[in-house]
Amino acid sequence: MRTSVRESIRSLGVIIHSEVFPTSVAEKRIRMISRHAEKTCERAIETPSVILSFPDSVEVIYIVDGMYNDYIGCLDFGRFTELRELIIGNDCFRYVNKVKLDGLKKLERVVIGRNCFSECYGIDSNRHFCLKNCEQLRELRIDCQSFADFSVCEMENLDSLKVIEMGALNEESPNFCFASLQLMSEFTLF
Repeated sequence: MRTSVRESIRSLGVIIHSEVFPTSVAEKRIRMISRHAEKTCERAIETPSVILSFPDSVEVIYIVDGMYNDYIGCLDFGRFTELRELIIGNDCFRYVNKVKLDGLKKLERVVIGRNCFSECYGIDSNRHFCLKNCEQLRELRIDCQSFADFSVCEMENLDSLKVIEMGALNEESPNFCFASLQLMSEFTLF
């Protein structure tokens, strides 16, 4: 018996909510997620209601392009105590005021796509990014134009951090352009 793509994804524990997309777009997203999910057994978030009901024990959160562009006051990932990877696609979370990744002891990797967490290019003193007390975090990658209007970028106690990549060379990359960057951990620069 041949298993459909949708059934294969569900058997891997991936949540797909395709009713918000036309069928052809949904099938493309399912195929794209399926290829990646086969390697990582991750879960994909497609609707805002899912992020609230997600199990605390999730290990990988992958958010596809263009999601969650409604107002969200504070996006706190603290309850996901088993989280190892957070991957956010392009053009997500435009209207989030605060992003908090604090005390995630197992978090190893954070990748944020292009144009995320950016409403406009003016300073907003209410917009804060907090990444701290994630002792296993090795990699933080933030693509161009993400967090463009955030006034605070706080990173602290990230003792395993080896890679910080923000923006791109030879390209307009106003990441945290109104914020002071302070690294508050003891680590060795190469």
